Amino acid sequence: MTAGREALRCAHCGAQLPAGDGLTDPRRVARELGEALGAGYEVVEELGRGGFARVFRVHDLTLDRWLAAKVIAPELTASAEASQRFRNEVMTVARLVHPNIVPIYFVPSTVTLATYVMPLVSGESLGARLGREGPLPLVVAVGIVQDVAAALDVAHAAGVVHRDVKPDNILLEAESGRALLTDFGIAHAPSASGRITVSGQVLGTPRYIAPEQAAGEREPDGRSDVYALGVVAFEMLAGRPPYDAANAQALFAQHVAAACPDVRQWRPDASSAVAASLQRAMAKDPADRFATAGAFAQALAAGLGRRSLRVSGATVIDRVGAGEVGLFRTTTAARVPDAGAALRTAGDLGELRDGIAAVQGVIAQAVRGGDVRRAAESVATLAEGARDARPAFRREAASALQTCSKDPGVIEALARLWVRTEPGSQAAAEEALVSLMPDAAPPLLALARRERRAELVLLADRTGALGEAEAMALARDASPGIASLLLGALVESQRPPDVVERWLTAALRHSHADVRRAALAAAVQRGGALAERLGRTGLGDRDQGVRIVALDALGASGRKEAVPDLARILQASGAEERVRAAQALGEIGLPEAAIALERSASRHRFLFFRPSPAEQAALDALVRMRSECATAALSRIAGRSGPVQELARAALERRAASTQTPG
Repeated sequence: MTAGREALRCAHCGAQLPAGDGLTDPRRVARELGEALGAGYEVVEELGRGGFARVFRVHDLTLDRWLAAKVIAPELTASAEASQRFRNEVMTVARLVHPNIVPIYFVPSTVTLATYVMPLVSGESLGARLGREGPLPLVVAVGIVQDVAAALDVAHAAGVVHRDVKPDNILLEAESGRALLTDFGIAHAPSASGRITVSGQVLGTPRYIAPEQAAGEREPDGRSDVYALGVVAFEMLAGRPPYDAANAQALFAQHVAAACPDVRQWRPDASSAVAASLQRAMAKDPADRFATAGAFAQALAAGLGRRSLRVSGATVIDRVGAGEVGLFRTTTAARVPDAGAALRTAGDLGELRDGIAAVQGVIAQAVRGGDVRRAAESVATLAEGARDARPAFRREAASALQTCSKDPGVIEALARLWVRTEPGSQAAAEEALVSLMPDAAPPLLALARRERRAELVLLADRTGALGEAEAMALARDASPGIASLLLGALVESQRPPDVVERWLTAALRHSHADVRRAALAAAVQRGGALAERLGRTGLGDRDQGVRIVALDALGASGRKEAVPDLARILQASGAEERVRAAQALGEIGLPEAAIALERSASRHRFLFFRPSPAEQAALDALVRMRSECATAALSRIAGRSGPVQELARAALERRAASTQTPG
């Protein structure tokens, strides 16, 4: 079917687009796209546009699925040679297979348009989330870096350099939170015929471009993508990119020559190891950077100072033939034929069924023998068959996948693979499990409950098995141990913050105080507005332990909106809560917090030079605050008469000593 619903809508305002015949008119482009796609596809609306491309929503009428078609600007492929280079490059990218890469389904045969078709990802871009939420929790930012690094390692291993890694090209899947790398439209696949370019222009985005790209001194390689990923990571933590300027040329100059700022200026809770990892990723000389994106992700994760549930980190998925039994630990010695090859080369339904049966036999043998990596590879082979262009073939492979998805042994094998520490184990397990959803969700969640492992709940979250009903059932489970599984996973979940907050709020209503404390502890790890709102809710809890962690959550929020509640607690509550309120105000570190601490530290006349624990905590918090407003507050206290004067002077000396110590 040709394009062109009469209701083709604008990407920006949603209004119906008028008819037009200009070369760049969206209705004309949509009509040409529909003609290129042919029967069975309908171009519905324009989703977005940029300097080099437009993206349209397309309905695949045959398979009843939504697709995204990207149409490259004509000037990029104006000549026949450039058009052929585009097709060669896209075909190279289309061979990249990884759960963190948005795949290219096909390239329509057309001489008028340079276009390719991808799945339409439900979710939002990282750029949209940063624009709405600001800085991300440390552990979430590192998780996103791990996802993107895994995708880049696969691309670089295939000789493909992305060259435009930026928040807008990182999609966060709604049902899993996983980060997916997209838009290899200006990627470079080395070849004798060169690369697509625009005369006089640097391809890339100025805020994220590597120095060698900005200067045009050398051909970008994988380390250029590592630099861009470092810039993205910096922005996720600081809420702003490391460099900013009024125009592209000024930004290029900063990337080439300006010193990289320390992320701790904007993110005090980042460790020195995290800051050092960012500095190395964004080194001016490519030789000084991490050799791979995965190495950067691993260093960043190590800098968190806590054990992540994602133990294997980011890396390439090794593609291994099903017949290479010697590469796996197994209890059987018999060599199995390459069942995957038989399935891929099947010419009719009889051969296909034989191939599927052979792959199912390999999966069963792998599960029995403990070869969990082999089981994952074989499931991926079935998933490949379920995407076959021939409907009858797709149905047969999909039926086999459904059988696997309901087999607890297969699900347990994939889960065991995910919790391993070998490189690539988690990516391989996720790829296989995603292909088995939604039928695999019940056995996976049942396994998580039985084993009582938060890692498996996070796996369910990342593969789309953890829906609203499943999460609420965990949060409300009568067993504190079961409910706490969800809370451990939510610390690292990359779902939208409103989803995470809704599930934590449900746990905050649990009858057991241990679960409520765990919910607030998760909020402390995530910080931001989520921590502020949940912390305020927790202040009214009947359990003092819950109220204490609620104060920690308010402090971890870093928001001035939390200051009035903390100041009230500091003046009127019990001793332990007043101490924690003072510490929380110190964590916030804003001028409003310093004023509240100053009032607390100087409101009493101390007897025998001995302040109360809360007043001492207020002084200590002012000593530790990074903001210079704390120095001013201590100076004002030191100007008062009485015992407080000497205590404040001692605090000023301690503060001066601490600020001179390298951090």
